[in-house]
Amino acid sequence: FLVSARRTYVDVFFGLSKNEAIKNTTVNFYDLNAKFDYIINPKNNVSFTGYYGKDVFDFDKSTIRFDWGNTFGVLNWEHLRVESYSIGFDF
Repeated sequence: FLVSARRTYVDVFFGLSKNEAIKNTTVNFYDLNAKFDYIINPKNNVSFTGYYGKDVFDFDKSTIRFDWGNTFGVLNWEHLRVESYSIGFDF
């Protein structure tokens, strides 16, 4: 399996500002990626890949606010027919 995550921290530095509007502003994004593989037998393998991400821009606590994100997942089954040929199905 594989899992990764990341986030921006620009809004942490905004808290150091002397300007109240900037101090009350939130700007960040974060995402999470994951992949899990399972070998059923030497000729069959299934895997799941997923993504979740979100972006936030909130100027001065709701004067202007954007909040959006994406989520998806893919389930894959791969069958090896012969050494040089395989069939894959994504759901």
